[in-house]
Amino acid sequence: RWNHFWRRCGKAEKEEIEKKKAFYDRVEEFHARSYALPDYQVGELFFRGVASQQSLKKRYKDLIKIYHPDNVDGDNSLVIEINKEYDHLCQVLA
Repeated sequence: RWNHFWRRCGKAEKEEIEKKKAFYDRVEEFHARSYALPDYQVGELFFRGVASQQSLKKRYKDLIKIYHPDNVDGDNSLVIEINKEYDHLCQVLA
């Protein structure tokens, strides 16, 4: 069916279709690059800017209050990431 349509198209129509396809391919590539996370872990984002043991502990408590699985918007996998990063930073800042 597509081939039948393609054969009936004129040269200008074919060029227009190819331009649109190329445009949407670029848009898709842009979105794929925009939403890809860099090399750092998700947990690192939550503790960015923490430089002391005291600020680390406060940030951790605030995050757990927000993302604990018992909350309405809680997320168990996110809490696991937060705990991993918290444990790592506790060792680094100790």
